[in-house]
Amino acid sequence: MCSIFGMFDLQPGDDLAALRQQALELSQRQRHRGPDWSGVFVDAGVILVHERLAIVDPASGAQPLRSRDGGLALAVNGEIYNHRELRAASAYDFTTGSDCEVINALHRDVGSPVEWVGRLNGIFAFALWDSESARYLIARDPIGVCPLYWGHDGEGRLCVASEMKALVGICNDVAPFPPGHVYDSADGELRRYYRKRPRISRLHRIRTSHRLRRRKCRILFRHHRRPGLRQWYLNTEKSFANHHLRERRELLELQRRGCDKLRSNLLQLGRM
Repeated sequence: MCSIFGMFDLQPGDDLAALRQQALELSQRQRHRGPDWSGVFVDAGVILVHERLAIVDPASGAQPLRSRDGGLALAVNGEIYNHRELRAASAYDFTTGSDCEVINALHRDVGSPVEWVGRLNGIFAFALWDSESARYLIARDPIGVCPLYWGHDGEGRLCVASEMKALVGICNDVAPFPPGHVYDSADGELRRYYRKRPRISRLHRIRTSHRLRRRKCRILFRHHRRPGLRQWYLNTEKSFANHHLRERRELLELQRRGCDKLRSNLLQLGRM
């Protein structure tokens, strides 16, 4: 459990020193979420503050996470479960072992946030600043496990925080950031990146198909009593049982793989 605080859309005449102090004071309201580290990043258009609870890579994973060239700054609350797979598939020059640094890599490799945010398997709420394009991204995991709120202060600056109380007193339009969405300052649009899939499993489709076949067999066998229909009916019953058994085995295998992956992650955390 960590916390992030961000202040965006800073203007050229703003007092960065005063705003930096204000951001630190507001972030301290949620310091209980990250007692291990307090980091701050200040640029011409943004201030990011991160309160860290060190879990993955406690030695070098302090945030905000910077790219090697200093062009990216990232503040994240959450955990990316598939970070090893994403890290192995990327040519990005990683600077830490943090699971969250793959967000910087995907931003550099893919570009469009709607395309790459959906590749993250985990729980997260993050704010990413790209100084080269003066662009920032804000996103939240599909279910909304990690809290995130946003609003505007009296000068029109956009503020985000992990807890609502960090925005009390400066924002009058505080609202929850919607889960499964990403905000891109390049066009000022809030877009949904997560699409809920229909809850119709392959096993359900097989069962429905075989149920119709069994009903047809019963009708034909009952009314016509043809010699070959009895064997057809028995073959249908056997086929349905085999499909059901195969699906059960596949589900058990998926559960076993998930348990093995979770056990591997826990062992790695124990060695740290």
